[in-house]
Amino acid sequence: MHKIINSINEDEKYLKNNFHGKFLFVDNISSLKSIPPGIELCVLQTNFAKSDLKLIKKIKSQNPDIEFWICSAPNYLSKENILTANKIGIKTVISSPVDYKMAEEFFNKHKNVNNSGKTLSDYNYSAIANAKVMIVDDNIMNVELLEEILSDFKIKVYSFLKPKEAYQAMMREKFDLFLLDVMMPEMSGFELAKRVKDTPHNQNTPIIFISALSDSGNKIRGYDLGSYAYIEKPFDVNIIKSQIFNVLKNIKTQEMIHTNKENFFATIAHDLKTPINAGINALNLLLNKNVGDLEETQQELVEDLLNSTKFMQDMVENILCKSKMDYNQIELSKQICPLKKLVEHCIDITKYILIPRKQKIRLECEVENTLLPIDYLEMKRAIHNLIANASEYSPDGGKILIKIFETGTNLALSVQDYGRGIALEYQKDVFSQYMTMAKKYKRIGSGLGLYITKRIVEAHEGKILLSSRVGYGTKITVILPTYNRE
Repeated sequence: MHKIINSINEDEKYLKNNFHGKFLFVDNISSLKSIPPGIELCVLQTNFAKSDLKLIKKIKSQNPDIEFWICSAPNYLSKENILTANKIGIKTVISSPVDYKMAEEFFNKHKNVNNSGKTLSDYNYSAIANAKVMIVDDNIMNVELLEEILSDFKIKVYSFLKPKEAYQAMMREKFDLFLLDVMMPEMSGFELAKRVKDTPHNQNTPIIFISALSDSGNKIRGYDLGSYAYIEKPFDVNIIKSQIFNVLKNIKTQEMIHTNKENFFATIAHDLKTPINAGINALNLLLNKNVGDLEETQQELVEDLLNSTKFMQDMVENILCKSKMDYNQIELSKQICPLKKLVEHCIDITKYILIPRKQKIRLECEVENTLLPIDYLEMKRAIHNLIANASEYSPDGGKILIKIFETGTNLALSVQDYGRGIALEYQKDVFSQYMTMAKKYKRIGSGLGLYITKRIVEAHEGKILLSSRVGYGTKITVILPTYNRE
């Protein structure tokens, strides 16, 4: 006689789980004629025979309000069978013998039901709208199964069987999450994860590793590489969905917080422009003696106020510029300009930074023809930021050397200070946004100047290089492509 255990009346072990009359376990599907009333969860045992799958599909369609799970011996839990179960609408496939704690967890969740009939743990798919997920696995069945699991989320999924092709896509565009198989012949998931950290768009993109290797050593290695989770094969569909959903949800939440913060900064900066400009105009009126003569001490105080106000003006402009860059690509309006004259102009307008600290700038131009195709205003901002940065980290009375020279077929500009220099461990982050040593040296700085400069130089298809040594100073070199100047 085929065993059908119904927790209503057959086994005291199941009676104490507090889901009496709602759970049904079937160990032979062909013996099941109908499902008793009141059942909320039905676990069907099968070896994935075609006749069983056909019957399961029929039973499920006849009972749309019942949760169905498939249970099978571990040797039948292949990727192909799990994918087949998913295709007929069974999202949960578990190993036999059944762990009835899973059923208990199911019913505990269903205790929390709101008035609409939905559980409080239901996924809010809108929270991860437009997320982009990349799957990299050399096994097509794994890829198809993961695609099937993610199809409920209505997100954009990009799948690759070859890690090298995936890496090329990573270099081109930003993704929200990577699902990487660990064991791949062309390149391991661990090796691919290391390369991800060097990509321009995905340095901070979360990674989830997928592997049949469940030993702690591989898990630790994955977490050391920045993995947010470690999914083991064979897949537990519910666990995978929960892990992926929550990672994406956290990402989107952090993005929203970051966007709100940036919008706040941009709004404040924009609102500060008017009173700052008004202050500069008023101070200039005083210095130009439009409202009467000033005593020597008064003039010095007004000059100090003017310098401080112009410094605030620069900081506000950098914040606004950064905000613009975050939401739009830099749109250049290029014209042929002499780089030497632009540098001289930047030196002239940054005197207010240098004079109070008795710093001096020397310009050396080794090139007769310095004409370049550049966006004058954007490049002016970049050079101004380089001079301001050199001044900030130079001592009082220090010197700054600016050179214009040729390197190959390109024109280069270097700004050298002879200040403290930058320790090796900080150099890789110098051009990151909000990176500043100002706090360490008790100065004021937003940490945006070099970040903005790098973005402007790269928009001009140029390069920016750093050379620094503690105790000897820092040199930043900008290399810009030229046109045929003959």
